[in-house]
Amino acid sequence: MTQKTTSALIIELATLRNHEVVNMKNYRNVHSKILFFCKTCENNFETTLHSYKNAKKTGCSECKKQLISSVQKKKKVSKETKLKIGKANTGKVGSLKGKAGEHHPRWKGGSYTRILGSSTEAYLWRQAVIDKYSGKCFLTGALSNLECHHLNSWDSFPEKRSCIQNEVLITKTIHKKFHQKYGYGKNTEKQFAEFCFTCFNLDWTLFRKNLEDNTIISSQAL
Repeated sequence: MTQKTTSALIIELATLRNHEVVNMKNYRNVHSKILFFCKTCENNFETTLHSYKNAKKTGCSECKKQLISSVQKKKKVSKETKLKIGKANTGKVGSLKGKAGEHHPRWKGGSYTRILGSSTEAYLWRQAVIDKYSGKCFLTGALSNLECHHLNSWDSFPEKRSCIQNEVLITKTIHKKFHQKYGYGKNTEKQFAEFCFTCFNLDWTLFRKNLEDNTIISSQAL
């Protein structure tokens, strides 16, 4: 089976599962990692073709977590069992008591890693955004000092924190200029569209539509 044929099958399977192939440029064989975007839960996930094809459900790790959580919530624990658990843990000091901030094992550093939960996932997320914009600021064409900007801010839209479609690649200077104008937090895509038009005379809505159309064409060509 050729790589082109395999790529077409991956895209077809992803479409059936309501997923989008984000990055498979390093694909070599069934054990190569592929980055997907799940339109159901709006999260990115990375897996191999072997694991993806053999997944019992959709292959999305986040959807799997939600399914397991839903199943667990439906389980009923008897009063007797609850009493036994309570008795067994009476007097025990929590291992994380008094551990906060950088001393807590789940401390993420307060940067990109807080969005996705690990440095590896944060790197893949940022790399996917860079690839989407061909490694340059879409407003100036600059190739260095680039940052990812959330169209709908991290604090107000937690469901979009790791969504690549919610990101744009701009220079550090432009990023700072935007937040100086609109503040940090509670930012929206509407504000960004206004910023693009006012400062760069660019129609963001039209630009985004053209970008998405080109992305679809590129995916179909794989």
